[in-house]
Amino acid sequence: MKRLLLGLAQVCLLSAGQPITPEWVLGPEAKALTAMPRTAWLPDGSLLLQDLRRAPKDRSLERLDPSTGGRRPALDASKALASLRALVGPDGPESVPWPQELDDQGRRGVVKVGEAFFLLDFPSSTFRALPAAECLALAPDGLRIAYVKDHDLHVLDLASGTDRRITQDGAATILNGTFSWVYGEEIFDHREAALWWSPDSRTVAFLRTDESQVPVHGFTDFQPYQARLLQQRYPQAGQPNPAVRLGLVAAAAGTVAWMDLPAASYEYLVRVTWLPAGDRVAVQTLNRAQDTLDLNLVDAATGASRRILREHDDAWVHFYEPCFLKDGKHFLWASDRGGYNHLYRYTVAGELVNAVTRGDWSLTPWGMYAGGRTGLAGVDEKGGWVYFTSQASGVQERQLWKVRLDGTGMVRLSAEEGHHAADFSPDFRFYVDRWSSVSRPPAAALRKADGTLSRMLAEARTDLGISTPRLQTIPAADGQPLPAWVLGPAEPDPAKRHPVIFYVYGGPGSPSALDRWSNGLLWDQLLLAEGYVVVTVDNRSSAGIGQRFETPIKGRMYGEVEIQDLAAAVKWVKAQPWADPERLGVWGWSGGGTYTLAALTHLQDFRAGIAVAPVTDWRYYDSVYTEMAMKLPADNPDGYRATSLVACAKDLHGRLLLVHGTHDDNVHPQNSQAFADELIAAGKLFDCMVYPMRQHGISDKPATLHLYRTMLEFWKRNL
Repeated sequence: MKRLLLGLAQVCLLSAGQPITPEWVLGPEAKALTAMPRTAWLPDGSLLLQDLRRAPKDRSLERLDPSTGGRRPALDASKALASLRALVGPDGPESVPWPQELDDQGRRGVVKVGEAFFLLDFPSSTFRALPAAECLALAPDGLRIAYVKDHDLHVLDLASGTDRRITQDGAATILNGTFSWVYGEEIFDHREAALWWSPDSRTVAFLRTDESQVPVHGFTDFQPYQARLLQQRYPQAGQPNPAVRLGLVAAAAGTVAWMDLPAASYEYLVRVTWLPAGDRVAVQTLNRAQDTLDLNLVDAATGASRRILREHDDAWVHFYEPCFLKDGKHFLWASDRGGYNHLYRYTVAGELVNAVTRGDWSLTPWGMYAGGRTGLAGVDEKGGWVYFTSQASGVQERQLWKVRLDGTGMVRLSAEEGHHAADFSPDFRFYVDRWSSVSRPPAAALRKADGTLSRMLAEARTDLGISTPRLQTIPAADGQPLPAWVLGPAEPDPAKRHPVIFYVYGGPGSPSALDRWSNGLLWDQLLLAEGYVVVTVDNRSSAGIGQRFETPIKGRMYGEVEIQDLAAAVKWVKAQPWADPERLGVWGWSGGGTYTLAALTHLQDFRAGIAVAPVTDWRYYDSVYTEMAMKLPADNPDGYRATSLVACAKDLHGRLLLVHGTHDDNVHPQNSQAFADELIAAGKLFDCMVYPMRQHGISDKPATLHLYRTMLEFWKRNL
């Protein structure tokens, strides 16, 4: 065995002779593998660029001419940096920060240093301080900012300095222009500002949230001698949600016009999208059961609303950002109707014109990976083309395609295997292509609209000398192919059998076995060096294939469907000549921790498992995510009982390492505590690792390093 470990460890050496260690994986060299240039297209067709592969002191903001490849400074970096340091002090940034917002002329941008915001003026290469704010949004014309202070909305005229306070009722439970926790986490993809400027910069739309009825949860901070109690408004399944409404206010003057939809007609307000003319805003609302979605057009001046489209599904409806065309007559709408995610063209009156894409495949579907976004990359109205990424070449890939607005002439543009994301220039002559695969770290290129290479922006590192996974599918019990990959010795010795560790996530529409680079592959090299084989497999609901494969879990999330698919994958692995069927492990984080506990309590195949921050009973988790599949506890009591891992903790099979941060505001520590309490009652021995005052990601370097060392030691002890 010692000789085998030495031979495998050599697989993990970089070509430069650097061994992969936990410290290296968390260090700057490993992070540099995925560091890509930041880019943003400017109105004149040039590309604003900042190369993150350079040392911080050597980074600059440049303009690239896509036609010639010529680069020039976007500003006087020395002057701009001196201006910024005069405001923040000599210990400020080493280089000009990347703007988190730009105006529509590319003349002004907003940067954030620590918790402070600053306005960058490109022509003069100077900064000015902006008001202290919880969040802010720059108007498209660059003349005003909307910002939130003490939970009230303000509009600041940058030329005159006139600061107009729009709302007067901001309080701890009344939020104007910012999101509540559950909205930021589950609905708006961690976006900071609940503010949306109209394209003409005349009107600001904002969300007003009343959290007064949302229950309070607490966390204790151990550091002061007199421990502090930290509080969070967090709606669990079946509990009251934040009450939300949309306000619209003219930037120059005027009072707030409120969207006139009655509060009783919807539970969630899930998307806000301005029409190009700036006179109306499209607002999507969802009922509590999350099976009926309405698209409403709201008048910017009066708040008068009109429903133009309704989506319904007996299980649940996902929501996506619509794309309103500049012709003022049409929009593109993503829908999961028919079981797969596709684009449809509608008139602004809500009449279906045609399906733009079709087939037994999906655009980039809803889920953790997509962040609720579609695969739509852009619409060239002049040329009549729609650009999008999809799974049409295989569920583990995301390739770039184009199709006519009428749904004809579909053509694949990307050539390299793996995952592609495209960002098109305003005139659709060029696009920035970012792609990676399980065998190739990220790369970035400037391409012409037909997909041909113009020039590389960042080459991928191909000299790593590490092992990469083998992509494949594993048959479920009913024959359904389950996407998977296997990381093991390049040339397995048929005389040796290896312990196998399954990495799982398993939540609906959240695939893991994708053909894309992840720094988790570097962690897996550490397992490979110790003689383990690593397997990642997606159950049918998590694979992101389409809605028809997700909805069988309705009312039983992380229940029979997911467990049966995992059992089929385990059966397949046990039959492989390289696997030791007596030494199988399983681990996951968050939903993956839930899946791990489901496996250890419902199957007897695993000798050991690690569950990090698991949900152990859906009554403990937040309303939005839980009720999508599980519905209200009062309407589905049998489903909640059947999927409660706390209730079946007594059935634990194999050794468990249970991990949680004590300040996890996403999956509350209550989950692990309840499960641990039942294990204790059942006399089940287990290991536990608690990370004081860490949140869901346990993301600071000392804690992350400690966690992965702990996991490595656990596997060695138990497998």
